[in-house]
Amino acid sequence: MTAEAEHPQFKIAALVFIEQAGKILLVKQRKAPGYWSLPGGLMEAGEDPVQAAVREVLEETGLQVAVTRLVGVYTLPGENAVAFTFVGQQTGGSLVTSTDETCDCRYFDPQALPDPVRAHLAQRAADFVSGQPHAFIRRQPA
Repeated sequence: MTAEAEHPQFKIAALVFIEQAGKILLVKQRKAPGYWSLPGGLMEAGEDPVQAAVREVLEETGLQVAVTRLVGVYTLPGENAVAFTFVGQQTGGSLVTSTDETCDCRYFDPQALPDPVRAHLAQRAADFVSGQPHAFIRRQPA
């Protein structure tokens, strides 16, 4: 067994639900295939998941947020990825609709997601809408 197989590299992401008037903020990724997704991204060295979430939301949307709760921790074994998904409350900033990483940013009904989205977003949105007081821990397909 190779060292890489024994100790695979994992991607750790931090994503944030930001709600306004019953709708959730999604960003459209600039890179192909241009999925709509929650604002967020990969952790950088020295960050914890909350710090990464706050930084990524600011970079992708122009909004400053405070993380208020954990919706869930989602594993995507096929991608060697773990995603911490939070709820955030806007504390400042102004919405920017286009950045280096995103080409659009809009609010959508969490039960009527736009196309295209990755399949796992629907499950995370359902978890968010459920209002459960505890965090979900789910394995999701890639």
